[in-house]
Amino acid sequence: STNPQGDTGVSGRVSFDVTRLNFRGRDHTITLKTRYGNLEKLALIGYGAPRLFNSQKLTLDFTTFYQQTNDVSTFTSKRLEGSASIKQELNRATTLLYRLIYRRVSTDNLVIDPNLVPLFSRAVRVGMPDFSYVRDTRDNPIESLKGTFSTFDLGVASGIFGSQTNFTRVVVQNSSYYQFHKRRWVFARS
Repeated sequence: STNPQGDTGVSGRVSFDVTRLNFRGRDHTITLKTRYGNLEKLALIGYGAPRLFNSQKLTLDFTTFYQQTNDVSTFTSKRLEGSASIKQELNRATTLLYRLIYRRVSTDNLVIDPNLVPLFSRAVRVGMPDFSYVRDTRDNPIESLKGTFSTFDLGVASGIFGSQTNFTRVVVQNSSYYQFHKRRWVFARS
């Protein structure tokens, strides 16, 4: 008989990250991030090119990502993802992101009912264009005392983009920060 809970043990993890700034003297950036352990294996390669079409307000990014997760002794999930994005800064406070995301997830070594596998670990292929609007008027993103932070994100997965499943994803967030009582206190709301 199998034991879905697994045996108690220890899983070490090693990580190695390298970033090359000013690649080939063009202010481009290449990044490699890795993690290796019994429960998780991860590799990410990224390439960033500022000043797309010689514009200070446009940035181009490519990212490739592989992750293998062993959910103790219940299943193994493998995720391969690639994305291309253009970031457009309209002004100091407003940024637009245009992305095309392609993700393939596979599941194997299953010793539990397939319906018990979490939704984001189930086998699927997703192709999705994505649009984000970000408005940030905070005085300091780390220790905000005043201002607002708003995001709107819309993604549409469809067979037209190579997706096996069709869905629309919408995420909206708004946070605000107000100083009061002689500027000694901050009311933060999200």
